[in-house]
Amino acid sequence: MANLQQVIWDGHGPKLLVEHSNNPKMRKFLEAVPYIMGIIKDVHCDVQNGDLDSLKNRISPPVPLAVLSAKDTNGLTPLHKAVGLGKEEIAHYIIEQIPYGINAVDNDGKTPLHYAALLKDDHRMFNYLIKHGADESVLDNVSAYYKTRASEIDSKVLHVVPDCPRGAKEPNSFDWGMLSAAVAANGLAKKLPEKVANGLKESLGLHDSPERKQTPEAAIESPRKSFEAANDARLDEVTEIRSIEG
Repeated sequence: MANLQQVIWDGHGPKLLVEHSNNPKMRKFLEAVPYIMGIIKDVHCDVQNGDLDSLKNRISPPVPLAVLSAKDTNGLTPLHKAVGLGKEEIAHYIIEQIPYGINAVDNDGKTPLHYAALLKDDHRMFNYLIKHGADESVLDNVSAYYKTRASEIDSKVLHVVPDCPRGAKEPNSFDWGMLSAAVAANGLAKKLPEKVANGLKESLGLHDSPERKQTPEAAIESPRKSFEAANDARLDEVTEIRSIEG
């Protein structure tokens, strides 16, 4: 079910809205999809509106921090938008909570660092991201390319609001713990500690401090084609839901 969860985190939740399953656990998850999409939409809106207090309240337990890495239809995470819109305080907060999201890539292969080039702040945001682990070499053109070519970045995508069914409500007895807190592994992080080279060693659903800071341990070394292929593989799993038996 982790792959199906990833469909939501990657901004493709609408693909799950028409699906059904005879498996009780899967059925409960599918019933919660509209509600989860609503939380993701609200998180993105909080970032766009610069409302840090609302954002903190929105992701308070039991909501998993993975929501902060959830993408919209263009592949932008809340951090992409916080950076591109110059919401410094929110950008700093997101990085503190999910440092692995600093190298997340959108559908065009751009990381938050690329969108920092839109700001007229003497490269303050750009340098902050570099200091906290942003990789200038991740896919697309290197981020420094846009420091003098900001007009080549489409700023309109920063204002896109994720899709969400109207009137989505929390299902009865919904338990966030049923989610495995899968992280968007394809492009979220590129270079991480060598000690975790054999894959993910910590569940991203575990809280290791009062601040709920999490550090995923996975090594991502994939070019654009691998990124897209892996994403397609997750979407293909959606078509298999109806074949799952309880």
